[in-house]
Amino acid sequence: VLFRSMDALARAVFEQQGMVVDFTGDGLFAAFGVPAEQQGHVAAAVRTALAMRAVAPASRIGIDAGRCLFGPMGARQHAKLGLFGTVVNRASRMEALGRPERLHAGVLCTAAVAGDEAAREAAQFVRVGLVQPAGLSEPVEVFEALAKGAVPPELSAQVETASRELETARGGEALAAIAQRLKQGASMHARLAWLAAQAERLAASPEGWDGVHRPAK
Repeated sequence: VLFRSMDALARAVFEQQGMVVDFTGDGLFAAFGVPAEQQGHVAAAVRTALAMRAVAPASRIGIDAGRCLFGPMGARQHAKLGLFGTVVNRASRMEALGRPERLHAGVLCTAAVAGDEAAREAAQFVRVGLVQPAGLSEPVEVFEALAKGAVPPELSAQVETASRELETARGGEALAAIAQRLKQGASMHARLAWLAAQAERLAASPEGWDGVHRPAK
């Protein structure tokens, strides 16, 4: 069963001219635009992620875009080709953030992906907020990638507004007011429900809230 699943996921990568860099237990690490330049490689990665979710709906996928190093890794007696760099680490952290106890999402990506013009033609991006992933020194603006048209534009805008309001709110009263307002619309979208839960939790203990989400490790 695992072999068939890996075969289907790898096929999704190859159909978008991507490269499977490595298999990692029950997952895989893929790259686009390496070793040769590929026009629209960010959009290709996004299309692949959505195709993977169609094959494995419970899967978690993280995407980032940027420069990295490509070359041999390992030992002289046993080496393989790999990718190195911050962009690789961020993509891995995006995948880990998708866990239910963290951001609870299928495909998470950075602003470098969500802001790509071709990628925006391939998918819809809903803003989650500023997040400090474990192992990274700086917060990352995180977006959830969804199939085009999955969320009405006005609802997507509402989620973005809510995420930014929560980031700037300070003090228990302000956070409680946001929580109360968001709970009224929580049934409209899972991300609004998540933001409402975060605001309610922060309102109970507002000390130290600086606008950056720090999910449990």
